[in-house]
Amino acid sequence: MPNHPEWTQDQKDQAFTSQVNILHSQNRKVILSLGGTLTNIELKNSQITEFTNKIKELVAKYHFDGIDTDLENDSVLAGDNVNVIT
Repeated sequence: MPNHPEWTQDQKDQAFTSQVNILHSQNRKVILSLGGTLTNIELKNSQITEFTNKIKELVAKYHFDGIDTDLENDSVLAGDNVNVIT
């Protein structure tokens, strides 16, 4: 999706939702992906509710079909990730 720094957040959300709808109309799945090789995620037990609610919000808002949690290397054991993510 092209970068439009002049767009408002609502315009960006609408454009993204439109792209998701196009993929769904082609019977394709859209996955929310967290992490990756060069990403450092460190969550604390106190963030479980906030983290869970944010994921639910994003899935509902953009109609994601699933979630890919990809913690690698040091991120697996960082903070309380083992408890928060699982």
